[in-house]
Amino acid sequence: MIPGDTVIGYGSKRKVGKNPTKESRNVLRDLLTSSEYPLHGLSLSELESLFSADGSIGFKARAVHNAYAMLKEEKIANSFATGSDGFISYLQNRWEESPYWLKRLDIVFRVVNDGAWVQESHLQVLR
Repeated sequence: MIPGDTVIGYGSKRKVGKNPTKESRNVLRDLLTSSEYPLHGLSLSELESLFSADGSIGFKARAVHNAYAMLKEEKIANSFATGSDGFISYLQNRWEESPYWLKRLDIVFRVVNDGAWVQESHLQVLR
């Protein structure tokens, strides 16, 4: 889930794809009214039926939705292009209830900081 421009990814094996929460249903309602959303114009029940459909129909509907979600993710990530600290803070807030993702974020944070330190010391040698 993305704070701000909230979009929810759907998959055939994910609980949210088969049994959306009240919050995710509200997000979908908002998306369905947006002309930029590729599946706008459908009713919520039609959209949920598409997402839970088996075979290529369900797969294609989820793929279109998830591609849209990825574009939203990209815009958010690009807004932090000038510094990783703000992006890391954003991700910590986004994943505050997910120990799995917070652990991975911690690993990435340590790697990024180690890389920045190595790069800085390398630049000092070059001067």
